[in-house]
Amino acid sequence: MRYNRIASILALLASIATALLVSSSYAADPRAQAFLQSIYRVYEKSDKAVDIASEAKAARYFVPSLAKLIGRDIAQSKKKNEVGRLDFDPFIGGQDWSPTKIELSVADGTAADRAVGTARFMPAGAKEQTTVTLDLNKTAAGWRIAEIH
Repeated sequence: MRYNRIASILALLASIATALLVSSSYAADPRAQAFLQSIYRVYEKSDKAVDIASEAKAARYFVPSLAKLIGRDIAQSKKKNEVGRLDFDPFIGGQDWSPTKIELSVADGTAADRAVGTARFMPAGAKEQTTVTLDLNKTAAGWRIAEIH
């Protein structure tokens, strides 16, 4: 009887230790936060946008499949001498910008190679705060954006 109780306690402790190890392995990578800071630092200091005007430039910030789509859209719009489908800055969700303080945060993802970033800011002349949510994926090249909401 006593042996069963000790075995049960040890099994419970092993389960708790395993759960703690698993949950800590999915903790947000601080490099994901640094990646977002490298993007939004530009918007805090100037009215210039981050340059994503080609597939190669977009690949600095987006997963390969998304960078390819951006590059294709840019090439097609140049051929037609038109504005592309992406006619706004995806990092701020708009066209016009004035430097402002941006609050960034990164939350754990559903796996070790996933995270969710959030940028909150008050655009010039706006009455409401804007929130941009970014799904991040860890790639061989580092953290990249897979989706922007």
